Parts: sequence; C-alpha cells; structure tokens
Amino acid sequence: MPSKQRRQGKRASELAEIRKIIRGWEQPGRSNRVQVFDRRDIAEILGISPALVRNWSLEKPYKITPSLRAPGRRGASNLYRIEDVYLFKVAKLLSWSLRPQLVQMALKWLQENPQYLEQRNRKQRLIIHLWDTGVRDESTGKEKLDALGLSYYTASKLPKLLKDMVPGYYFDLRGALREVDLRVDRWEAVRLYERVTKLKGSQTSAEAL
Repeated sequence: MPSKQRRQGKRASELAEIRKIIRGWEQPGRSNRVQVFDRRDIAEILGISPALVRNWSLEKPYKITPSLRAPGRRGASNLYRIEDVYLFKVAKLLSWSLRPQLVQMALKWLQENPQYLEQRNRKQRLIIHLWDTGVRDESTGKEKLDALGLSYYTASKLPKLLKDMVPGYYFDLRGALREVDLRVDRWEAVRLYERVTKLKGSQTSAEAL
C-alpha cells in the first residue's frame, strides 16, 4: 500500500540520518555541531536536579542566563547552548567548597571572557585562582566577607604559579570542560541508540503487517 511504503521510506530515511550523525562523530570538527539543551537535559548530563538548573538560571544564588530565550507564550521553555552547560558544571564544582559570591564571580568572569570556553582554546591549560578574606564583626562576633579575588594562569604562567603559591582555591578549567564534553557525548549516544532501537522496532512491526 502507498501509505505503508511512505511510512517505511520515512523510517528508512530517519535511520540513514542517524547513521550519518554517528559516523560524523568520528570526523574532525564534530565538536562544531550546534547543541541545544533544556533544563532536564542539563540535569541528566551533570547529575543535578532540574529544579537546581532552574534556580541557578534565576540568580538563586547564581545567574546563568539561557542563551536562547523562549518566546513569550505559555508553556515555552528557555534553551541552553553547550557554553551554558559548561557554566553549570563550573557552578557545581565550585559550590561544594566556596561562598556563593566567589562562585558567581567566577561565572561572571567566564561570561565576560567566553573565549576560554571555546574548543579551539583547549590546547593550553587554564588554572583559575579564587580567594576571599573575612573580618570579624565586633558587634556580633561573626566573620563577614571583606574582599573577593580572582586571577588566572595560562600554561606559560604555571611555573610562576607553582613558585608563588598563595592560599585560595585553584581549579583546572580545561579539565572541567573536557569532562562535560565526555558526558554530553555519552548522553547523546544513549539518546541516539534509544531512537534507533525504537525506529527499528517500528519498522519491523510495519513490515509484519
């Protein structure tokens, strides 16, 4: 029947497109593909809750603005690019050990210097150093935040960093971004596998009719 043939042709075309995508992963430059994610996608990739992704997009306590704003219609969702996923990863790493003010300082610096999130700049290691100082409030006896600081070191400056090591928190940005790339690849592979399996199952059922 023509309708049956059309369905089979459509499924075969979709399978061919998926195989083309998978083969493209083995080609140079595959990292240049456009990647768009919603809150649930980011939660699955990084192992955090969708509610946390939402809060961190609304300055609770961090501000990671979605790259793709949803149109002003009911039910529409904001979408995020891979650079946003990197920022969520940085926030997750730093929030374990640092004050929210320092984490937000690092996120803002990366948003103002997006070149350090690009694939072409991954050849050199980038170490980010964050520190804060506090003073004791004589009226309450509690420590309050006095100053925040951020500095960064590229590969050429690492010897100086090791020589003049000062207190603070150091993290390797390149390592964090590469981990995100691996997580995204695994996540995409699982989604493609599920889609291929579903299409093959539908194709087999249709042929049996």
